[in-house]
Amino acid sequence: MKYLLVFIIFYNSVNIQSQNSDYYKIVYQTKSMLLKTYKQPKEAYASLYVYKDKSIYQWDNESQLDSVRAKRKITNEDLSRYFSREKYAIEFEKDVLKYYDNFGDNEYQYEEKISFNWVLKPETKTIKGYKCKKATLSYGGRDWIAWYAIDLPLNVGPYKFRGLPGLIIKMTDITNSYTFSIHSLKTKKHLHLKKLYHLKEESERIVVDRSKYNEIRFKYKSLSFQDRMNLLNKNQGVTNVLEFTGSDNNNPFKSERNVDRSKKNNFIEIDHKK
Repeated sequence: MKYLLVFIIFYNSVNIQSQNSDYYKIVYQTKSMLLKTYKQPKEAYASLYVYKDKSIYQWDNESQLDSVRAKRKITNEDLSRYFSREKYAIEFEKDVLKYYDNFGDNEYQYEEKISFNWVLKPETKTIKGYKCKKATLSYGGRDWIAWYAIDLPLNVGPYKFRGLPGLIIKMTDITNSYTFSIHSLKTKKHLHLKKLYHLKEESERIVVDRSKYNEIRFKYKSLSFQDRMNLLNKNQGVTNVLEFTGSDNNNPFKSERNVDRSKKNNFIEIDHKK
Protein backbone atom coordinates (compact mmCIF):
# COMPACT_ATOMS: atom_id res chain seq x y z
CA MET A 1 0.00 0.00 0.00
CA LYS A 2 2.88 2.33 0.86
CA TYR A 3 4.52 1.72 -2.53
CA LEU A 4 1.19 2.24 -4.30
CA LEU A 5 0.74 5.62 -2.58
CA VAL A 6 4.28 6.70 -3.51
CA PHE A 7 3.65 5.64 -7.13
CA ILE A 8 0.41 7.63 -7.31
CA ILE A 9 2.10 10.77 -5.96
CA PHE A 10 5.03 10.29 -8.36
CA TYR A 11 2.70 9.70 -11.31
CA ASN A 12 0.62 12.79 -10.56
CA SER A 13 3.77 14.90 -10.17
CA VAL A 14 5.16 13.70 -13.51
CA ASN A 15 1.76 14.15 -15.16
CA ILE A 16 1.48 17.77 -13.99
CA GLN A 17 5.05 18.53 -15.09
CA SER A 18 4.27 16.97 -18.47
CA GLN A 19 1.13 19.08 -18.76
CA ASN A 20 3.05 22.24 -17.90
CA SER A 21 5.45 21.59 -20.79
CA ASP A 22 2.60 21.48 -23.31
CA TYR A 23 1.14 24.25 -25.42
CA TYR A 24 -2.56 24.80 -24.80
CA LYS A 25 -5.30 26.31 -26.92
CA ILE A 26 -8.32 27.18 -24.78
CA VAL A 27 -11.36 28.56 -26.56
CA TYR A 28 -13.94 30.56 -24.62
CA GLN A 29 -17.46 31.44 -25.68
CA THR A 30 -18.14 35.02 -24.64
CA LYS A 31 -21.41 36.82 -24.07
CA SER A 32 -21.10 40.59 -23.80
CA MET A 33 -23.59 43.38 -23.18
CA LEU A 34 -21.41 46.03 -24.81
CA LEU A 35 -24.30 48.49 -24.73
CA LYS A 36 -26.87 48.86 -21.98
CA THR A 37 -29.56 49.05 -24.66
CA TYR A 38 -28.92 45.51 -25.94
CA LYS A 39 -31.82 43.13 -25.36
CA GLN A 40 -29.51 40.13 -25.68
CA PRO A 41 -25.73 39.81 -25.19
CA LYS A 42 -23.51 39.54 -28.24
CA GLU A 43 -21.81 36.16 -28.60
CA ALA A 44 -18.28 35.65 -29.88
CA TYR A 45 -15.32 33.32 -29.41
CA ALA A 46 -11.88 34.15 -28.10
CA SER A 47 -8.84 31.91 -27.70
CA LEU A 48 -6.18 31.74 -25.03
CA TYR A 49 -2.86 30.28 -26.17
CA VAL A 50 -0.62 29.17 -23.30
CA TYR A 51 2.90 27.88 -22.82
CA LYS A 52 4.38 27.88 -19.32
CA ASP A 53 4.29 31.52 -18.10
CA LYS A 54 3.50 32.99 -21.53
CA SER A 55 0.10 33.45 -23.14
CA ILE A 56 -1.91 35.49 -25.60
CA TYR A 57 -5.66 36.10 -25.52
CA GLN A 58 -7.31 37.28 -28.72
CA TRP A 59 -10.69 37.29 -30.41
CA ASP A 60 -10.89 34.45 -32.93
CA ASN A 61 -12.06 36.65 -35.83
CA GLU A 62 -9.30 39.18 -35.14
CA SER A 63 -6.73 36.37 -34.94
CA GLN A 64 -7.86 35.01 -38.32
CA LEU A 65 -7.79 38.51 -39.80
CA ASP A 66 -4.26 39.00 -38.44
CA SER A 67 -3.23 35.76 -40.18
CA VAL A 68 -4.55 37.14 -43.47
CA ARG A 69 -2.87 40.52 -42.91
CA ALA A 70 0.47 38.81 -42.30
CA LYS A 71 0.26 37.24 -45.77
CA ARG A 72 -1.41 39.86 -47.96
CA LYS A 73 -3.43 43.04 -48.08
CA ILE A 74 -6.90 42.51 -46.67
CA THR A 75 -10.06 43.14 -48.66
CA ASN A 76 -13.52 44.42 -47.73
CA GLU A 77 -14.67 40.81 -48.02
CA ASP A 78 -12.09 39.83 -45.37
CA LEU A 79 -13.27 42.62 -43.06
CA SER A 80 -16.87 41.47 -43.43
CA ARG A 81 -16.05 37.79 -43.00
CA TYR A 82 -13.93 38.30 -39.89
CA PHE A 83 -15.85 41.17 -38.34
CA SER A 84 -15.26 41.60 -34.62
CA ARG A 85 -16.83 44.13 -32.27
CA GLU A 86 -13.75 44.02 -30.06
CA LYS A 87 -10.21 44.18 -31.44
CA TYR A 88 -7.92 44.06 -28.42
CA ALA A 89 -5.27 41.42 -27.76
CA ILE A 90 -3.60 40.62 -24.44
CA GLU A 91 -0.13 39.14 -24.07
CA PHE A 92 1.19 37.79 -20.78
CA GLU A 93 4.71 36.90 -19.75
CA LYS A 94 5.17 35.99 -16.10
CA ASP A 95 3.01 38.56 -14.27
CA VAL A 96 3.34 41.39 -16.81
CA LEU A 97 0.47 42.07 -19.19
CA LYS A 98 0.73 43.88 -22.54
CA TYR A 99 -2.56 45.14 -23.92
CA TYR A 100 -3.04 46.22 -27.57
CA ASP A 101 -6.00 47.94 -29.22
CA ASN A 102 -6.73 50.07 -32.29
CA PHE A 103 -8.82 53.22 -32.52
CA GLY A 104 -9.04 54.82 -35.93
CA ASP A 105 -5.58 54.90 -37.46
CA ASN A 106 -3.73 54.56 -34.14
CA GLU A 107 -2.60 51.53 -32.18
CA TYR A 108 -2.46 51.89 -28.41
CA GLN A 109 -0.69 49.71 -25.91
CA TYR A 110 -0.16 49.64 -22.18
CA GLU A 111 1.50 47.42 -19.60
CA GLU A 112 -0.06 46.29 -16.35
CA LYS A 113 1.44 44.20 -13.58
CA ILE A 114 -1.32 41.87 -12.48
CA SER A 115 -1.83 40.64 -8.93
CA PHE A 116 -5.44 39.67 -8.28
CA ASN A 117 -6.86 39.40 -4.77
CA TRP A 118 -8.94 36.27 -5.25
CA VAL A 119 -11.27 35.12 -2.49
CA LEU A 120 -11.55 31.31 -2.55
CA LYS A 121 -14.96 29.90 -1.65
CA PRO A 122 -15.96 26.38 -0.49
CA GLU A 123 -18.79 25.94 -3.03
CA THR A 124 -18.34 23.38 -5.80
CA LYS A 125 -20.23 22.51 -8.97
CA THR A 126 -19.65 20.51 -12.15
CA ILE A 127 -19.47 22.55 -15.36
CA LYS A 128 -19.13 20.77 -18.71
CA GLY A 129 -17.76 17.71 -16.96
CA TYR A 130 -15.18 19.60 -14.90
CA LYS A 131 -15.43 19.60 -11.12
CA CYS A 132 -15.04 23.24 -10.17
CA LYS A 133 -14.61 25.42 -7.11
CA LYS A 134 -15.79 28.99 -6.71
CA ALA A 135 -13.74 32.18 -6.33
CA THR A 136 -14.67 35.86 -6.32
CA LEU A 137 -12.81 38.98 -7.37
CA SER A 138 -13.26 42.73 -7.73
CA TYR A 139 -11.52 44.25 -10.76
CA GLY A 140 -12.14 47.08 -13.20
CA GLY A 141 -15.12 48.38 -11.27
CA ARG A 142 -16.96 45.06 -11.44
CA ASP A 143 -17.46 42.14 -9.06
CA TRP A 144 -16.75 38.74 -10.62
CA ILE A 145 -17.54 35.10 -9.88
CA ALA A 146 -15.17 32.46 -11.23
CA TRP A 147 -15.41 28.68 -11.36
CA TYR A 148 -12.07 26.93 -11.77
CA ALA A 149 -11.26 23.28 -12.48
CA ILE A 150 -9.72 21.47 -9.53
CA ASP A 151 -8.06 18.84 -11.73
CA LEU A 152 -6.58 21.20 -14.35
CA PRO A 153 -3.51 22.84 -12.75
CA LEU A 154 -3.34 25.80 -15.13
CA ASN A 155 -3.51 29.17 -13.39
CA VAL A 156 -4.91 31.01 -16.42
CA GLY A 157 -8.28 32.14 -17.75
CA PRO A 158 -10.10 34.47 -20.15
CA TYR A 159 -9.37 38.17 -20.63
CA LYS A 160 -6.85 39.24 -17.96
CA PHE A 161 -8.01 36.79 -15.33
CA ARG A 162 -5.50 34.34 -13.84
CA GLY A 163 -3.86 33.29 -10.60
CA LEU A 164 -6.28 30.62 -9.39
CA PRO A 165 -5.13 27.05 -8.53
CA GLY A 166 -6.87 25.71 -11.63
CA LEU A 167 -8.05 26.67 -15.11
CA ILE A 168 -10.98 29.10 -15.13
CA ILE A 169 -13.91 27.26 -16.69
CA LYS A 170 -16.52 30.00 -16.30
CA MET A 171 -16.35 33.66 -15.32
CA THR A 172 -19.29 36.03 -14.89
CA ASP A 173 -19.72 39.51 -13.46
CA ILE A 174 -22.57 39.84 -10.98
CA THR A 175 -24.68 41.96 -13.36
CA ASN A 176 -24.45 39.23 -16.03
CA SER A 177 -23.11 41.80 -18.48
CA TYR A 178 -20.06 39.65 -19.28
CA THR A 179 -19.74 35.86 -19.28
CA PHE A 180 -16.84 33.66 -20.38
CA SER A 181 -17.47 29.90 -20.67
CA ILE A 182 -14.96 27.29 -21.78
CA HIS A 183 -15.77 25.89 -25.23
CA SER A 184 -12.79 23.63 -25.86
CA LEU A 185 -9.35 22.73 -24.52
CA LYS A 186 -6.62 21.20 -26.67
CA THR A 187 -2.91 20.55 -26.30
CA LYS A 188 -0.62 21.47 -29.19
CA LYS A 189 2.99 20.76 -30.10
CA HIS A 190 3.59 24.43 -30.83
CA LEU A 191 1.66 27.71 -30.82
CA HIS A 192 2.60 31.28 -31.71
CA LEU A 193 2.37 33.33 -28.52
CA LYS A 194 2.68 36.83 -30.00
CA LYS A 195 0.19 38.98 -31.88
CA LEU A 196 0.75 38.16 -35.55
CA TYR A 197 0.03 41.60 -36.94
CA HIS A 198 0.24 45.13 -35.57
CA LEU A 199 -1.34 48.17 -37.18
CA LYS A 200 1.79 50.15 -36.33
CA GLU A 201 5.47 49.41 -35.85
CA GLU A 202 6.51 49.32 -32.21
CA SER A 203 8.10 52.79 -32.41
CA GLU A 204 4.84 54.24 -33.79
CA ARG A 205 2.46 52.75 -31.24
CA ILE A 206 1.00 55.05 -28.62
CA VAL A 207 2.14 53.88 -25.20
CA VAL A 208 -0.11 54.96 -22.35
CA ASP A 209 -1.09 53.65 -18.94
CA ARG A 210 -4.29 51.70 -18.27
CA SER A 211 -6.15 54.72 -16.90
CA LYS A 212 -5.35 56.86 -19.95
CA TYR A 213 -6.27 54.02 -22.33
CA ASN A 214 -9.66 53.55 -20.65
CA GLU A 215 -10.26 57.30 -20.87
CA ILE A 216 -9.42 57.35 -24.59
CA ARG A 217 -11.55 54.27 -25.25
CA PHE A 218 -14.50 55.82 -23.44
CA LYS A 219 -14.25 58.94 -25.60
CA TYR A 220 -13.76 57.12 -28.89
CA LYS A 221 -16.61 54.66 -28.35
CA SER A 222 -18.92 57.59 -27.57
CA LEU A 223 -18.43 59.14 -31.02
CA SER A 224 -20.79 58.73 -33.94
CA PHE A 225 -19.52 57.03 -37.09
CA GLN A 226 -19.14 60.40 -38.83
CA ASP A 227 -17.18 61.85 -35.92
CA ARG A 228 -14.86 58.84 -36.00
CA MET A 229 -14.28 59.39 -39.72
CA ASN A 230 -13.55 63.08 -39.06
CA LEU A 231 -11.02 62.06 -36.44
CA LEU A 232 -9.42 59.61 -38.86
CA ASN A 233 -9.25 62.21 -41.64
CA LYS A 234 -7.72 64.77 -39.30
CA ASN A 235 -4.67 62.45 -39.07
CA GLN A 236 -3.39 63.59 -35.69
CA GLY A 237 -0.36 61.33 -35.88
CA VAL A 238 1.08 59.78 -32.74
CA THR A 239 -0.78 61.21 -29.77
CA ASN A 240 -2.16 60.11 -26.45
CA VAL A 241 -4.65 62.98 -26.38
CA LEU A 242 -7.91 62.30 -28.18
CA GLU A 243 -9.13 65.88 -28.66
CA PHE A 244 -10.26 67.68 -31.79
CA THR A 245 -12.89 70.08 -33.09
CA GLY A 246 -15.26 69.43 -35.93
CA SER A 247 -15.74 71.53 -39.05
CA ASP A 248 -18.13 73.72 -37.05
CA ASN A 249 -15.41 74.27 -34.39
CA ASN A 250 -17.45 72.36 -31.83
CA ASN A 251 -15.98 69.60 -29.70
CA PRO A 252 -17.88 66.40 -30.61
CA PHE A 253 -17.04 64.84 -27.23
CA LYS A 254 -19.32 67.42 -25.62
CA SER A 255 -22.18 67.26 -28.11
CA GLU A 256 -25.50 66.20 -26.62
CA ARG A 257 -25.92 63.18 -28.89
CA ASN A 258 -22.46 61.83 -28.06
CA VAL A 259 -22.93 62.44 -24.34
CA ASP A 260 -26.16 60.43 -24.57
CA ARG A 261 -24.36 57.72 -26.53
CA SER A 262 -21.63 57.52 -23.89
CA LYS A 263 -24.22 56.70 -21.23
CA LYS A 264 -25.22 53.58 -23.18
CA ASN A 265 -21.70 52.13 -23.19
CA ASN A 266 -21.17 49.16 -20.90
CA PHE A 267 -17.44 48.41 -20.95
CA ILE A 268 -15.92 45.40 -19.27
CA GLU A 269 -13.85 47.82 -17.17
CA ILE A 270 -15.95 50.66 -15.81
CA ASP A 271 -13.51 52.38 -13.46
CA HIS A 272 -12.50 54.75 -16.27
CA LYS A 273 -12.31 58.52 -16.19
CA LYS A 274 -15.24 60.28 -17.81
